[in-house]
Amino acid sequence: MRHTLALLIFAVALMLQSCDTSILKPSISGAPYEVLVVAEDNEWKSETGKAVYDMLNSNMPGTPQQESMFKISHVTPQNFTNTINIARNILIFNVSDKYSKAKLAYRKDVWAQPQAVVQITAPNNEAFVALLDNHHENICEYFVDAERKRQAAYYQKYYNTENTKIACDTFGIETRLPANQIKSKMGKDFFWSSNMSVDVRQDIIIYTFPYTAPNTFTEKYLLDKRDSVLKANIPGPSKGSYMATERQVPPIFKSFKKNDSYCAEIRGWWKVEGDLMGGPFIAHWQVDEKNGRVVCIEGFVYAPGQSKRNFIRQLESVVYATKIKTK
Repeated sequence: MRHTLALLIFAVALMLQSCDTSILKPSISGAPYEVLVVAEDNEWKSETGKAVYDMLNSNMPGTPQQESMFKISHVTPQNFTNTINIARNILIFNVSDKYSKAKLAYRKDVWAQPQAVVQITAPNNEAFVALLDNHHENICEYFVDAERKRQAAYYQKYYNTENTKIACDTFGIETRLPANQIKSKMGKDFFWSSNMSVDVRQDIIIYTFPYTAPNTFTEKYLLDKRDSVLKANIPGPSKGSYMATERQVPPIFKSFKKNDSYCAEIRGWWKVEGDLMGGPFIAHWQVDEKNGRVVCIEGFVYAPGQSKRNFIRQLESVVYATKIKTK
């Protein structure tokens, strides 16, 4: 009875908080890509909780090593206090026969801002797991997209003005290059910036090429183009070495509309031919129909022996936020 009452009060509070957007809310807490799961202990330890854990603990796409998409923590509804409910990403779930069917709700800025909240309810474990099977990608993407937007908002305030201006003026784009991108190099239709860190190297490249054929946006064409551009512009540390795509780690390809124009995305692993270096990359190739060209922006990371998730995600936010100027 005590647990039922606590859950009822918790649900009502969630509804009231999400309806009132006029309340001045505190800033979120926690580190990027942390998700707080709110559920009773018995549910968290059940088949239902395992399904949630496995979803959030799934491997970061585009990396050959096991690296979880999120860092996961758990709290019961009774311990979900005002000092905890300001977590940046929250997933709340409850399984009870009081529910007639499984439901999924996405909410923003419930207890803090900018906050992402997912709530899942179901009448039984079978219905819960079925819902999760159908929506696990959307749930993970909801949290990832929230983190991207937070990082992009940060870069809107704190960015390298000189290199950002060079990139925007040269390629006719709108972007913000992170403040730590202190070095840059120009080539023919090519721009390369880097933080030059010896611990965690983060680099961004931008290049263009003519849009002449529909097969431009196949995975093979784009990766072949990438390798030719990198070989010409990014030498490796030893004589004759150069940057390339690691084809033995299957790249992940998808396409979508980005600011009303076609965009292809590839996540994968880069390597240096003739040397022992490598790391994750994410690239967008977008059609600029007005100027008959393709614009590519890519971020890549070199961080041997370290977790690479947050570092490549930081550059991912730059890639996603970059736009082709329309005027």
